[in-house]
Amino acid sequence: MVGRVYGNFNCPMGNLPILIEGTPKWFNGLCKNLPGMVSGKIWKRREGRQLFWRETGGPPNEWMVSAKAFQGWPVVRYGKRKGEEAVILKRRGFIIYVAVLVIVVILFKCVFMLTVVPTESMAGTIEPGNHVICSRYGIGEGDIERYDVLVFTPPDHPQMLYIKRVVGLPGETIVVKNGKVYADGAELDGSFTKGPQNRRGDGVYKVPEGHYFFLGDNRNNSNDSRFWKNKYVPAANIKAKAKFICFPFTRLTWL
Repeated sequence: MVGRVYGNFNCPMGNLPILIEGTPKWFNGLCKNLPGMVSGKIWKRREGRQLFWRETGGPPNEWMVSAKAFQGWPVVRYGKRKGEEAVILKRRGFIIYVAVLVIVVILFKCVFMLTVVPTESMAGTIEPGNHVICSRYGIGEGDIERYDVLVFTPPDHPQMLYIKRVVGLPGETIVVKNGKVYADGAELDGSFTKGPQNRRGDGVYKVPEGHYFFLGDNRNNSNDSRFWKNKYVPAANIKAKAKFICFPFTRLTWL
């Protein structure tokens, strides 16, 4: 039985202990005054084994207390006053809102990353101002594949985050020549690049083990591995894998 003994109740049934089922603060105060109120504006009505008392004056919102015998003890059940249910619903809504907010913060701290792309280096795929949802999982050396779009800290600027496409994998020799890119002699897919590629950054790049070679899709306007002093990104610098453009809504797309 949910409840607790709350003193004696001098009611028409006699001086009996009360077992209160639920004890909100406003009802606790009410019960303390019941003995005096019995001799005042309280009436009773029999309905089977139940007795009802109602206070007809006082608070603008009337309350009713019902008491029924439970193994010889009256069990007092309170009725909510008008407006109390709305307050409870608001509180529940606030608790749910806070809980959802905490869950979202934890998810984006540990599982996802939200990135806003400020530059045109990935234009054609990700435009400036696009909001991208990224995953912090699947970024181990065995999980990264060529053409993945990743978020990482470049060796030349470890305090910054870049987002670009993986072109060169560990141990490969990358050749950039005449607007094309080759990996160990095989020409790579350039269908996602924006416009014909100029010859800036042409050269031969030997990717060390445990490192990656990155290019932007807008290769004529991208500060990427071709131009960095430390050209190759260690696996430990990779922070997340771009998955989905979530804003603006006209740009919703998987990557």
